Amino acid sequence: MSQKEIRKILEYYSSEMDENQRFFHILGEIGKHIEKLKILKENEDKPGHFNEEIADMYILGKLLLENEKISNAELENSLKHFLKKIREIYG
Repeated sequence: MSQKEIRKILEYYSSEMDENQRFFHILGEIGKHIEKLKILKENEDKPGHFNEEIADMYILGKLLLENEKISNAELENSLKHFLKKIREIYG
């Protein structure tokens, strides 16, 4: 999946929603997929469906990053912070 494909999806959304509406729409979709994943994991659903939901979450995350114009530098800083916190808790 390329950045171009992510931007194309956002273009489709743009015909119906502004940036703020897209943000809340994507968050809502993430919430729906989280609930689906919980159910699928608890019921030990077929791995294919579970994996598709995980892939959907990845795509939605990428859409959110692009919609909010999160830079690579911001991602790197967040990763460093995340790793530091994980080390503090589990390291």
